[in-house]
Amino acid sequence: METTIPSLKSSLSLTLRYFYPFVSSLIVPPAPQKPYFLFDEGNSVPFTVVQFSGHFNDVIRDRAKVQVTLFPNQGICIGVGFDHVVADGKSFLDFIKSWAVVCRSKGVTRIDKFLMPSFNSDSTEDPFELESKQLQKWQDHYSRDKGHVLE
Repeated sequence: METTIPSLKSSLSLTLRYFYPFVSSLIVPPAPQKPYFLFDEGNSVPFTVVQFSGHFNDVIRDRAKVQVTLFPNQGICIGVGFDHVVADGKSFLDFIKSWAVVCRSKGVTRIDKFLMPSFNSDSTEDPFELESKQLQKWQDHYSRDKGHVLE
């Protein structure tokens, strides 16, 4: 972690140079002028590091996590996380988009066919045989637990 956290912080800073609206102030002048983003030197994104003191298996048991933080009279913040064993980044973003569609539609569960997941891995190329290597790692790891079930 000695190099990981500083690397994350530094790369975030460098990336925000291209995505400056995330750290800028939104200026809304009187009409007919248009709103614009104003970046001031020193603007930043809060970067918080928290150390977990529990047992790691208690965290990885869930395949997906959702945390909603309420800001009274202001709004909410939704934090999400997932285990890569159940989805890749694109699939997870499709899940988030689908969730948003269902939420906005007040419970109508019809999801656009382009957002529907595919659980068919036959069409995925695996030239480096990563599937067999990962399966072997899991089998080696969980054989010690004698039938460990991932809930």
